Amino acid sequence: RSALVDGQTGLYNELGIARRAEEVEADTRRRHAPLSCVVFAPEADVPTNGRGDVTVQAGAVLRRRGRGSDVIGRLDNLLAVIAPSTGADGAARLAERLRGIIREMPVDGARDRPLRVRAAYCTAADFARSTMSVSEMLQRAQDALRRAPADIDGPLSVPGESVPLAPPG
Repeated sequence: RSALVDGQTGLYNELGIARRAEEVEADTRRRHAPLSCVVFAPEADVPTNGRGDVTVQAGAVLRRRGRGSDVIGRLDNLLAVIAPSTGADGAARLAERLRGIIREMPVDGARDRPLRVRAAYCTAADFARSTMSVSEMLQRAQDALRRAPADIDGPLSVPGESVPLAPPG
């Protein structure tokens, strides 16, 4: 188990995400259910003065406050969520909710300096008919994150991408 978990956050590491993605893929394909991958990039406006990496701090918060049905992990300086049974609307709501949780986290003990958080997602309406694997969807979400606007105090604009579906049959 320790080989699958990031020691700093308690979230899955890249190997753990890959292992859990295989399990989620199999189950979601059987059920013809939607699946989304959401990624987050927390960024501090100010130095953390030795309190550690903001990704580690935000990851620990998501571990405590994330949904039990989701696979939550750390990919270097990003946080990733694999959300079974979650379509595009749900992915956008999930991104907004988790962004709010991360932003509540004080940086260096100061609540008046919230973290900035960019987010993006990739979704498949029926994963059984999708043309991608979960790892490819995570990569697409990371690509969309590069297009995500800088975080501001107002509503979050979450770029997303829908996976093409193969014709039924």
